[in-house]
Amino acid sequence: MGRTTRVKAIIEAFLMDKDGEPCTKATSRARVHEFPIDGESNDDDVDWGWSQFVKGTTLEKDYVREGHITFVCGIMVIHDNPILVPPSDLGIHLGSLLDHMDGTDVSFTIDGETFRAHRAVLAARSPELKSKCIDFLAVEENFKEAAFSDGYALLVLKFPTITAELRKRVRTENA
Repeated sequence: MGRTTRVKAIIEAFLMDKDGEPCTKATSRARVHEFPIDGESNDDDVDWGWSQFVKGTTLEKDYVREGHITFVCGIMVIHDNPILVPPSDLGIHLGSLLDHMDGTDVSFTIDGETFRAHRAVLAARSPELKSKCIDFLAVEENFKEAAFSDGYALLVLKFPTITAELRKRVRTENA
């Protein structure tokens, strides 16, 4: 193994505006630079900043606060020896989640047989089921019964997009 003689770093800098908020739009700069670590330098290592970071007139007008400016700089060293990450086994874990009843939070009883499921998985993977449920709730009698239940209040809090879809569907049917 050879000894490293240079190190790479990402340098980012920006100014804070007069209100103390980061102003990354006009004054943000970022770049990758390679630095020598053996104490030696050459002409390339002398000038690695930004010669025109911000105009003086802009600096005075937008960034000077009580006679001072706030300049924020971040440096991230890039290592040549990255950490090895094992291959993902997320699929195995998700499969296990679906195969077992641990953590299920909803159940359906069809012809006397109970099926347990995960709400998040049903919502993400069953757009047709979601559509049928919204159709069911869009019927006035069903909506009135559901709206006065504890479950409906929870639905409104946890899934505001569902209630927006329901509202849209009811307006379409009543138009």
